[in-house]
Amino acid sequence: MSFLKKNIWAISFFALIIILLAVMYATRDSTVSTRLSPDRVESFDFTINPNDHIKGPENAPVTLLEFSDFQCPACRSYEPVLEELLNMFPNELRLVYKHFPLSTIHIGALPSAQASEAAGLQGKFWEMHDLLFETQNIWSLSPTKDKFEKFAEDLGLDIEKFKNDYSSDEISNKINIDIELTRELGLNSTPTFYLNGKLIENPSSIREFIELINAELIN
Repeated sequence: MSFLKKNIWAISFFALIIILLAVMYATRDSTVSTRLSPDRVESFDFTINPNDHIKGPENAPVTLLEFSDFQCPACRSYEPVLEELLNMFPNELRLVYKHFPLSTIHIGALPSAQASEAAGLQGKFWEMHDLLFETQNIWSLSPTKDKFEKFAEDLGLDIEKFKNDYSSDEISNKINIDIELTRELGLNSTPTFYLNGKLIENPSSIREFIELINAELIN
């Protein structure tokens, strides 16, 4: 009986270890992609350049700068919130998208960024942006180039141009400029937001976003 109890205890112990390891494995992505760094730059003078992807009026008094990753689930969850904010503040808010592909944990982060920029060279960055987030659960399982080419076809793009641009130095350099900026700012999580050049902790609701935007409008 004692031997049986020992075996049961041993089996239970190892089962618990396996469960704990499974939980750690399942949550590793969110842990890495949402942790905060004490070395992040709290504010900086951000200048809009002609190559930036912008939604909203040029003279908007409030600029929301987003560093994002197309394969990041948290980034995807914020997209409808950001769209609603733009609808609520049509004259006061502009959104600027910057690439921050977390390639060490998201194998499709960089390829999807390339796809968005290739579409952007044909005037459809935001259309590809929306499509990538809407279908994230599908393409992220196997982020192959042919899937992005299919998206390009769906958007009515010139496929040969898309294929050439996708792997071009022009696009690679543009994405690398964004990545270098994230390093200068000490960022290590997505999404990361700056509101009028000031770092904000990711709001947990649209109400928090609204309060922050209204505070900027008052100032």
